[in-house]
Amino acid sequence: MSAASINRASSIWFSRPTAAATASLAAVTFFIGLVGLAFLPSEAKRLTDPQYVSVTHCIDMGAGRPTVSVFWSIARFGMPGWQHHLAVHPTHDSSKPLAFPCRQLRPLSLAKGPGADHALVGNWDGSIYSIDLRLPDAEPACIARQPDGAVVALAASADGQSVLSQSAFYLHAWDPATRSERWRRTDVAPYCFALRSDNSAVVISTSQGELLDVDLQTGRTRRSIAKFHRPLLAISLSADGSKLAALQANDRISLLDSVTGDRLWNEQVVRPCLTAAGRIVSFSPNGSLLVTAGQERSGRSLAVWSVATGQKVCELRGHDNVVIGAAFTHSGRLRSWGADGTIRDWNLAAGIADCFATLAPPPIKS
Repeated sequence: MSAASINRASSIWFSRPTAAATASLAAVTFFIGLVGLAFLPSEAKRLTDPQYVSVTHCIDMGAGRPTVSVFWSIARFGMPGWQHHLAVHPTHDSSKPLAFPCRQLRPLSLAKGPGADHALVGNWDGSIYSIDLRLPDAEPACIARQPDGAVVALAASADGQSVLSQSAFYLHAWDPATRSERWRRTDVAPYCFALRSDNSAVVISTSQGELLDVDLQTGRTRRSIAKFHRPLLAISLSADGSKLAALQANDRISLLDSVTGDRLWNEQVVRPCLTAAGRIVSFSPNGSLLVTAGQERSGRSLAVWSVATGQKVCELRGHDNVVIGAAFTHSGRLRSWGADGTIRDWNLAAGIADCFATLAPPPIKS
């Protein structure tokens, strides 16, 4: 084509703005269509799912005992709002259906109970219930009630003589035998806490970034372990109590001596790990490994670290949505759960996961 022909075609094109706009719109529509075809299968599946399901807690109760989980769901159509569910998973027989006890509760937090066969459930209204897993159809026993709102975190001491619960602002200690409050700390504004395995104390991370060692019986501060410039978003103690892992709000994961507060190592993490869904810090039973949220900005991965060296051992990918929690089971297997509605068991050597459970709300009783 000659230069004159090109100039003539260009002048005709620019003299017809409607035609130009139509052609541009057609090109953009064609491109969007191609992209849509690539994502159509996954998006179609999302639209056909009747519920959004997100698993927030999962506890391995020990050998021969069931796994307990808490999840919430939101119906895509019909009644608005979310529903909270407690699920008890069969121990060995996968053919048995899930049990959904205590449907009248609105569970927000979960912990092992004072007894080996009991789980503790923290409710939205501040109540704390003990559930006997051997009798899932029995009424739950209310052992305490926070006066200051929902139970956002919950734990029981290893000897079963103390239960700790956290509200948005306070930390409470309870005597489960007498169902009475032992003490209350209103001065620390706890971000998170971890119980020592020797039943002597609880380590509290305050809103000021301080780690306090607090006597479990009296609630008095025994000492300040360490001070950070920003709050700690999650902490965990090793099984022998010697080491403490801390997820900081300045994009660092730190390992400390839990008594002296000496920093053993620090490693960089990415900011998405610091969202509420990514506050994951948990030791393996033998204390050699540490799991945290992964380094991917999607929030769908996990990172496993060597406690001895601070080096990352592996990055695990397998969830279809954000990973909300992860912990090692009694047998040493890593288990994770998240906003894709699944609980997964990991083979660390192979870096792959088996789906332990895919959760869905129980049928509505007529």
